[in-house]
Amino acid sequence: MLYQSLWSRYLGLLLGHAAFAQTLVLVIFMGGLAIGSVVGGRLAERSHNPLLIYAIVEGLLALFGIGFHGAFVGAMNGLLYGDLHAGSWLKWALAASSVLPQTVMLGVTFPLMASVWMRLSQQAAGHSIAWLYFTNSLGAGLGVLVGIFVLVPTMGLPGTMLTAGLLNAVVALVAYGYSKQLNTPIPETKHYQTASDSSNTPSFSFNSRIILLVAAGTGLASFIYEIAWIRLLALALGASTHTFELMLSAFIVGLALGGFYVRNHKFKGNSALYLVAWVQVAMGLAALFSLLVLGQSFNWVSWFLNTVQRNADGYQLYTWFSSTVAYMAMLPATFLAGMTLPLLTHSLLQVEGKEGAVGRLYAVNTLGSIAGILLATYWLLPALGVDGAIILAAALDCALGLLLLAWLWQQQQLGRWSLANAFALVVLGLFLALQQAMIDPVKMASGVYRHGKIQNHDSTELVFHEDARTASITVAKEHLDTGEIVSVIKTNGKPDASLSSSDSGAPDERTMTLTALLPLLMHEQPSHIGNIGFGSGMTVDTALIDPRLKEVINVEIEPAMVEGARIAFSEQLPRVFTDPRVTMVYDDAKSYFANQNITFDILYSEPSNPWVSGVANLFTEEFYRFIKTRLNDKGIFLQWIQLYEIDTQLLTSILKPLDQHFQHYTAFTSNTDLLIVASNSNNLQSFDASVLEQPAMQRRLQRIGIGGTFDLSKSVLFSERLLRPWLRQHGIANNSDYFPIVALNAPEKRFARKAALELLSLQQNWIVQDLVNTPFEQISNVDDSLLFDEQYSDLNNLMAYWRGDEALRQGQPYVPLAVCHPAIAPAVVAEQLRMAVNASMMLESEEGTKRLLTLLKQHGCLERQPELAALFELYQSIALRDYPAVLANARQLLTQGSQLILPEWLRSYALWAALHQPSTTVADWLKPEVSDILINHLMYSMLQARQN
Repeated sequence: MLYQSLWSRYLGLLLGHAAFAQTLVLVIFMGGLAIGSVVGGRLAERSHNPLLIYAIVEGLLALFGIGFHGAFVGAMNGLLYGDLHAGSWLKWALAASSVLPQTVMLGVTFPLMASVWMRLSQQAAGHSIAWLYFTNSLGAGLGVLVGIFVLVPTMGLPGTMLTAGLLNAVVALVAYGYSKQLNTPIPETKHYQTASDSSNTPSFSFNSRIILLVAAGTGLASFIYEIAWIRLLALALGASTHTFELMLSAFIVGLALGGFYVRNHKFKGNSALYLVAWVQVAMGLAALFSLLVLGQSFNWVSWFLNTVQRNADGYQLYTWFSSTVAYMAMLPATFLAGMTLPLLTHSLLQVEGKEGAVGRLYAVNTLGSIAGILLATYWLLPALGVDGAIILAAALDCALGLLLLAWLWQQQQLGRWSLANAFALVVLGLFLALQQAMIDPVKMASGVYRHGKIQNHDSTELVFHEDARTASITVAKEHLDTGEIVSVIKTNGKPDASLSSSDSGAPDERTMTLTALLPLLMHEQPSHIGNIGFGSGMTVDTALIDPRLKEVINVEIEPAMVEGARIAFSEQLPRVFTDPRVTMVYDDAKSYFANQNITFDILYSEPSNPWVSGVANLFTEEFYRFIKTRLNDKGIFLQWIQLYEIDTQLLTSILKPLDQHFQHYTAFTSNTDLLIVASNSNNLQSFDASVLEQPAMQRRLQRIGIGGTFDLSKSVLFSERLLRPWLRQHGIANNSDYFPIVALNAPEKRFARKAALELLSLQQNWIVQDLVNTPFEQISNVDDSLLFDEQYSDLNNLMAYWRGDEALRQGQPYVPLAVCHPAIAPAVVAEQLRMAVNASMMLESEEGTKRLLTLLKQHGCLERQPELAALFELYQSIALRDYPAVLANARQLLTQGSQLILPEWLRSYALWAALHQPSTTVADWLKPEVSDILINHLMYSMLQARQN
């Protein structure tokens, strides 16, 4: 299972994470196991020393494991990141050739080991097989947990794959040595007796095909359970990498415990089949019971999140809690499923008396599992929902049990009442499940794992819900207490976009509008654009307002997302669903772009949060290296990154590779989202405001409170000039496909409700605006209330005075006596003064700042507030851009320990001045404290980089 987990990750990088790709990866894996099982069974029948063959196979697996990463990366560099531009057939051929041989060999190992185990064991064949199933499944479950929680975090995918290969090598050496220590070849055995076989045990005629039919059917049902359980638990616990691996391990350990339970059972005649029949019935009923548990799991998660502290220790508890919930839901049915294969193997060996029976049974069961994967993914979940799929699979298990009971009754080995009782139990269980166990879609889509709250029908109106191939998609109208109605589209309970009924719009609308608008303003002639993700469709709908666009390709991995958006938002966003310029593609974005070899003028990437399983691959070094090749000359790439449910360290691991692969970039903020506009051949200084003249765009901007380009300039956070030196001095590793830092750590940050909000301190900072060049023109009709707290209303008049704004002054000269009044504490005056100067500099109004300071001096402010004299000199030097004076004044105030201004602000002014003086060297007094504001650390890194 460690190999399966690793191969799924590797092949996901090559083939993508679309439902088709994920399903076929599983089919390749399971199909290889099935082929290997048949081959292994035949080898076991014909070999006098199957342990030697087993050692050889393990040795070959070791070679493949040790060399896998290097070969895979070489192929990826050529096919995906190189110039070969692989088509789908070539990538699938690579996927099959890189994994299928190993899966076949893995399938070979179990029948060979079963043969060795039975030949060496002095116990009955059924007992031996049960032990083998137990140890094999337990090892698989442990492998999943050790891989995701220990090996991958410490070694990455390459180190974990190497470790797996080395383990194979150790097993091969041990097996080879043991096979050579035997004095004689292991005798080939053609007949197996059960522990209770005796001469007086009656002989029963039995068709082994019925046993194989049951094995295939139970494999089919079990994998329907697995896929449906994982989806439901993802809705309750969160669709993260950790959650998936915990659920998978719970499924496997349940199988192991079932095998362990039947290891000591002794059977006479068809008693094993009689037990299998009742186990199948009980398994179906247990699966129905799991729906009750899963329905309650949302309430348990809500209670837990509202009880435990949301920190790192709490996340450890949440991991254990999640595992407990998974075991409660899965264990009854998986325990019973774990009993079936040992029992069926025992029965088939009793009938056929050949070791090859183990391989055939294992192969048939695996083929049934493949059918279950395909049926669940492509038909059952979309058609019946997750709960309907579980009920149908439970009915299948029960039907298989009833079939065996009916056969035993026909053979006069079972009383009529036993069959009737079983049938009555099945009917009652199915009736109760249909009446009581169906789970409310509103509850499922609550996203309880994020905030600990469960929505209800009183405030939530369900518009659309589909348990689709890759995720469960829901659209709901949420009725707020203010009377506002917000329509939200969700993926596995996590909101991905929202639109409001109010005139002001939902917060998401601002982000989606700016996502579309910013590159359009910075590109001289955009005609072909691409978009990764869909959400509500508002980003593409906004871009389509620009008449310069000729073609838009939107790549969305889940068709149900677009269908849900169409139902909910088509009236508000008509263009994206009707404009002939739009081509909708349903595929994994990276896989699609690699296949098509197309390039764009603008390429938007608006994925979900990085903690969501599979999404973090859109924030990696390899992705940025690839995506820049899909831009035309002067092409622009926009990356949307959520600043919530992540911390600064993880965000840095994303920003570092983006910085390394794009020469130019400028970052903007919208609410708690980060929008990075990046390019290699475009310096992002072009500015075409023609799209702003479109009436539809003006209406959309007015809805989100954007009055002009000044509002855009206020949203600037950083550019490569400001951020690059700091990033390149930072020791955090890049987020990578092969070292998935974000995927492994972001779920904990989501749980702890972390946010990388330090970046927002750069917003509306005149120093940032001075250091970051943007093409946006300044405008004069600024709403002053945006710049000042309302309690300082005098400063609004003051700003109007020094800007000469007669309309705001109403023709009356303003004398700032209140600011200079001796009754006002100097600290208050100093803070008002700092805010006024910062606002003036924000407007690039040095003349206004000079006028302000002159006005204060003329009215005797300094005489009445002598403590302000040094601060006044500092601000005057800033307004005059007298950089040596700024340095001197700031250092003097730092040395004196002024109580009127924070030291971090003084360091900000000093560092700003130092950057404008080429001769200034790095000095100790300029070095920021650890707790300093972020802009100081960025400027200090710039100063160090310049000196080096």
